[in-house]
Amino acid sequence: MTISKYVWPDVREVPTTIFYYVADTQAELFGVFPPQGSLGYVIESTQAYFFNGNRWHLVDFQETKSTDEARVSTTTLANDSQLKFDMLANRKYRLAGKVFYDTNATADFKFGYAGPAGATLIRLSRKLVAPGTGFLDVTVDTTYATEISVAGSATTGYIEYDGIIHNGANAGTFAFQWAQNTSNAGATTVLAGSSLEHATF
Repeated sequence: MTISKYVWPDVREVPTTIFYYVADTQAELFGVFPPQGSLGYVIESTQAYFFNGNRWHLVDFQETKSTDEARVSTTTLANDSQLKFDMLANRKYRLAGKVFYDTNATADFKFGYAGPAGATLIRLSRKLVAPGTGFLDVTVDTTYATEISVAGSATTGYIEYDGIIHNGANAGTFAFQWAQNTSNAGATTVLAGSSLEHATF
C-alpha cells in the first residue's frame, strides 16, 4: 500500500482522527505536530512512528520469512531473501534476529552479516544452538562477522542475534547471510517464521 502525504482533518469535527503521513526525513517528521487528541502514524522510508494523542512512539519493523528458503551444493554466503533491510546514512539502529534452520550432518551451516561500509559502531551478540549438540556459543561481534561455522550431528539448529549499529556516511542494506558449511546435495533450509526486527533510535 502506498500512502501519500496527508493533512489530517480538524479534530474539532472528528473527535478521534486517524491520519497517515509520510515523512521524507527525520527532521521533517519531528516538525509534524498533529492536533491535540488525534491518533495516527507517521511513516519514514525505514521507520514508523505512532502518535497516541500526546507524543510520538517508535514502532519496530519486522521482516519475517513467509516461506522456507533452501540452498544446495553451495558454500558461498549470500543474503537471505527476506531477512534484510535498508539502512540510512548517519543513523543508529537496534536490531534482533531469530533464525531457525534445517540441514544435514554433512552440510552443516554457516552464516554472517553484511552491512554498509563505514559504520562507527557495531555490537552484535549471538547465541547458537547447533543441531544435536544443544547450547554452543555466546559471542559479541564488533564487526560485520562472516564465515561463522555451526557444525552439529543432527538436523535442526537455531541462531539468535541482537545489538546496535551506528551507521556511518554510507547508506546500504543490512542482511543476514548464510550457506552450507560443506557443499552437499542435500538441502540446507532457513525456515519460514525466522525474523529480523529493526528500529532507529
